[in-house]
Amino acid sequence: MLTYLLQSFEATKNMKLTFVEGDRLRIDAGCFDLTWRVHNKWLTHAGAHETAYCDEPLCDDQRLFTCDHAVLELYDIMLSQITADGEHPRVAAKVPWLRSMARSRLLQMPRAVTCVPTDRKHQLQVRWESVDSHQNREKSVKIVLHAGGCDAGAYSRRQSAQGTFDGGPSCDVR
Repeated sequence: MLTYLLQSFEATKNMKLTFVEGDRLRIDAGCFDLTWRVHNKWLTHAGAHETAYCDEPLCDDQRLFTCDHAVLELYDIMLSQITADGEHPRVAAKVPWLRSMARSRLLQMPRAVTCVPTDRKHQLQVRWESVDSHQNREKSVKIVLHAGGCDAGAYSRRQSAQGTFDGGPSCDVR
């Protein structure tokens, strides 16, 4: 989700993320040559919630959690560092807009995506959940199906946010 936020703005789209053993770090994240080194505590529920209140119950699979507030907190830390170092004036000038964009886009991000074949040849059923999907139930979305290593154009069909994708493969998978 954090990579998605970085990709959403021209001045940060070339930044990369690396999670590092953070026991020796006294900071949550630092940017070095367009690569963010992020304390690996942010990959755990406990680490990402050290200073944050959360109503979400700890999931059974402790390796996976999708708390937007944790992502937004880390993104805010990163934006603050970018602003403080003065090396990215385009980012510094857009911080309020970037924070607003981050909140909006995370609401739209699909969660719990499943993709299963149907009885029809080349047809898949794609389902997902998102915080935003109930509000935007009637809006069309575009689903693009790619195979690994694919650089060809994609075949897709627009459906409602809670609908299914009824299309063929975008790449010739061998």
